[in-house]
Amino acid sequence: LNQFLTGQTDDQLRTSLGRFVATPDGRLPDTDIGRRGPGNEGLLATLAGDFGVGLATANNGQRVSLTADQLNQLDAASLGRDAKTVDLGPDLGTYRVMAATAPTRSGTAVTIIVGLPTEPQERTLHAITLAAGTTGLLGLLVMGLAGGWLVERNLRPLKRVAATATRVSKLPLASGKVALAERVADADTDPRTEVGQVG
Repeated sequence: LNQFLTGQTDDQLRTSLGRFVATPDGRLPDTDIGRRGPGNEGLLATLAGDFGVGLATANNGQRVSLTADQLNQLDAASLGRDAKTVDLGPDLGTYRVMAATAPTRSGTAVTIIVGLPTEPQERTLHAITLAAGTTGLLGLLVMGLAGGWLVERNLRPLKRVAATATRVSKLPLASGKVALAERVADADTDPRTEVGQVG
């Protein structure tokens, strides 16, 4: 499930990155570049020329400026068109990110980084894990109770045979004049079962 959800996130990132880079003339405008965004809620859109501009759409939908540390973390990740997971600190959290370089109309190169937070995926995995764990524990509990009942039911004939043997052992057999009224019930003497053979 984790691999599937990560694959979906990476596909979304590739689509968003394509929307950024694919302009009619193949070049980005020199102005207002920081306002261009894929429009996906929760999408990190870092547009940077030498990492000088950084904007992020946080999970609450508010745009915030990336700190120097966050920009350095993105720079150190050596991003490309293969997505990577980067922790951007407690304010933004962990993001799945990828990047591409595109020229502007003035000919300067601009690095475009897009990313999506991993928190929704982690929340889904946590819920699935909790559900699977709870179901597994309940299943083990039911199996334990059913197994205990089954063993107890199957041992009842042996307990009856043992009780009969105990009663016989308490009779004064040494006198030789004892009438053996104690008998194993016919139901417990089936020679096809091990308990019946003991009976």
